[in-house]
Amino acid sequence: MTDEIRRSAFSICRVFALLCAAACPVSLPAAGQSNDVTAERAALLRVAQFTQDVRKLREVIGPPQAQHWLASACEWCPSELIFCIEEKTAEYTNKRFKLYGILQQAETGAGSFVKSYEPTQAWIEGLPTFSRKFDIAADRILSVQDEISAGKIPSDEKREIIKQALQDLTGDLADSSGQLKKGTQALAVYLERQSSDAASIRQATEEVSQSALQTLERLKGPSRLKECQDMIGANFDKIKELFLRWTQDISIAYQRVQTSIGEAQQGIAVLLGGVVSFQTDLQSVIQGVKAATNDQLGSFLERLHLSAAKKRWQDLASAASSLSKNTNQTDQQLITDLISR
Repeated sequence: MTDEIRRSAFSICRVFALLCAAACPVSLPAAGQSNDVTAERAALLRVAQFTQDVRKLREVIGPPQAQHWLASACEWCPSELIFCIEEKTAEYTNKRFKLYGILQQAETGAGSFVKSYEPTQAWIEGLPTFSRKFDIAADRILSVQDEISAGKIPSDEKREIIKQALQDLTGDLADSSGQLKKGTQALAVYLERQSSDAASIRQATEEVSQSALQTLERLKGPSRLKECQDMIGANFDKIKELFLRWTQDISIAYQRVQTSIGEAQQGIAVLLGGVVSFQTDLQSVIQGVKAATNDQLGSFLERLHLSAAKKRWQDLASAASSLSKNTNQTDQQLITDLISR
């Protein structure tokens, strides 16, 4: 085995060992820690980066290009003959189909993850709509709250408006937490699957490299034409370089996903923590409002800090919209990079 292939195999082993070591749970932060919209914007960025890295991985492990097929043939046309001697060689490896099969399974697994992750992605993309709905419900409560602050006694009709608005907020937040929890579950399953795929790809890649070298040695036997030996050897070096570059691209793509999957877990934990925190406050206020007298109602509603909450969701929705535009640009850059390679 050449030093170059040894280094490549070691690099792949090291990367996939890191993948296995990454399989650890990420604990949810305390609810109050997610109130900082800056932290939530950063969380959105982490989640978006992860989805981009998964897309890049799927591109790299997709159907192999013809240049990655380890096969060659020799056509020698000596000047003293009026015809050419064509000597077709065996493929350099009979292991490549195993590798391609494993890569196909890995791509299928990534596709399944994307499907199970759709609810969380939909929540992120739907943040502007969520923010608008939150504003509507919050404004109805704030309107009554302002009247109470001005000294007006809330009528039964006003109390019913508050009750309905609180129910609307409860339903929207429950949907949000459900979508984010599905993302947490999808990430945990994919992390386990990814570690298994990584080990299989590493082993299959090593088998391909070893099998290719063994086949090359057989092709150098005494019965082979020297001219063809030289040509086959040169072709093998070119193919080997392309193959190693391809496996290194796979290694790098897995390394990126391995890094960003943990950050995505943390990001979703921050976003989910923010939703759950407000849900807890909301349920407390709902219980208080039910039994509150008219002179107590305003103080209960103030606990929600709805004006600040509106601003927070508006800022987060704006960040999500901007991130969506930037993500589309980045995806195009990734595609361009893949084509130009």
